[in-house]
Amino acid sequence: MAKRFEDSMLAVIGGGRGWGAKIVQAGKQAAAEVGVVEQDTDNQTRDDLLRHADSVFFAAPDTEIPTILRETRGLLGGKRVLDCASNKGPFEDMLVAIAREASVCSTHPLVRSETPTRGQNVLLMPIGERAEPATTDAETLYRILGMRLRSFDFRHHGDFMAIVQFLPHL
Repeated sequence: MAKRFEDSMLAVIGGGRGWGAKIVQAGKQAAAEVGVVEQDTDNQTRDDLLRHADSVFFAAPDTEIPTILRETRGLLGGKRVLDCASNKGPFEDMLVAIAREASVCSTHPLVRSETPTRGQNVLLMPIGERAEPATTDAETLYRILGMRLRSFDFRHHGDFMAIVQFLPHL
């Protein structure tokens, strides 16, 4: 985890569209190499990419992340792990467990992926004692996208979303 982001490889799971495409765009400016995993990527290719990645960003649909995390958990130790899911409930315990072996920062952009990002807010939620490298990666990516970084306690994300789910995030 000591490798600097600009010298590292970023793997983006779900990097073909939506927030994943934005993270890939920012990653190409910030990291030495960016790899993309999409629906048509076979598991062997995905796993090979994750083995070589320094940072892994989960930008797949929220409903798919729990399965992908279960399948790839053994490959995430020692990596910087990030996500941008809105509904973290189905996999929040997995992120906390992964944080024992990896640097983890969960994020939540408070805007739809189709909206210009400049000036929009993003929640950064470090998880565990090793979170600093992943948090630094998140800060770098979202700064490139021109977003306003907001620190937030991961344990309260579910409560926060219950309050704002019927309000526009803009």
